[in-house]
Amino acid sequence: MSIPYVLAVHEDYLKTCIALLERAGASTAGSAKGAKLFNAHGIIERDTGGTFSQVSIHQINSIRLMRNCLVHAGSRVGPELVKHLGSSTPQIETAWLKVAGRSPSRLQLGDTVDFGFGEVTIALAATKVLAREANEMLQLKLNSETWADLLIEDAAATVPQNVRSPLALSKMKGKARFDYAPARLADTDIVDALARWRASNP
Repeated sequence: MSIPYVLAVHEDYLKTCIALLERAGASTAGSAKGAKLFNAHGIIERDTGGTFSQVSIHQINSIRLMRNCLVHAGSRVGPELVKHLGSSTPQIETAWLKVAGRSPSRLQLGDTVDFGFGEVTIALAATKVLAREANEMLQLKLNSETWADLLIEDAAATVPQNVRSPLALSKMKGKARFDYAPARLADTDIVDALARWRASNP
C-alpha cells in the first residue's frame, strides 16, 4: 500500500498547487477539480510555463501505470504500461538502476508487476523532485497578493494571536523573511493582506 499512498499524497499536492494558480488567476477555473496524477504535471507546466524533469516524470508515470496494473488487472502488465516503457531512454534506465537497482523496462505484456523496496524508493525520489519543481514554478507565477494572503492565512492557522496582535505587522514581516522569502513580499503587500484577513475575520 505504500506506493498507492505516496502517489495519492503527491496527486493531492499537485491539485493544491493548481488550486493556488486558479486563485491567482493563472489557471482556468475548475482545473484543480479535474486534475489527476496523469495530467496534473501538464496543467502546472501549461499554466506556469515551467518544465518538470523528464526523467522524474517518466519514473512517476511508470510507477502510476504499474500501480494501475496491480489494482485493475490482477498485477498483470497491460499494453499501456508496455507502450510507456518503450519510450524510456538510456538516461532514464540509468536513473532506475541507480536508485532502484532494477528497471521495469524488462516487463512484457502479461508479466506480473512486482513491487519492492526499489520501486518505493523511486516513487519517493521522483515525487520529491517533482514537488520541489512545482513549488519553484509557483514561486515565479503566483502574484504578491496571493502570496501575502497565504502568509496571513498560514499564520492565522498556526499562531492566530499573532495576526490579531498590535505587533502583527512586525511578526508577519519576520515570518515572510523566514518562510516566504522567495515571494519577496513588500511591507505594503503584508499590510493589505492583514487588512483583507481582518475584514473577513472580524
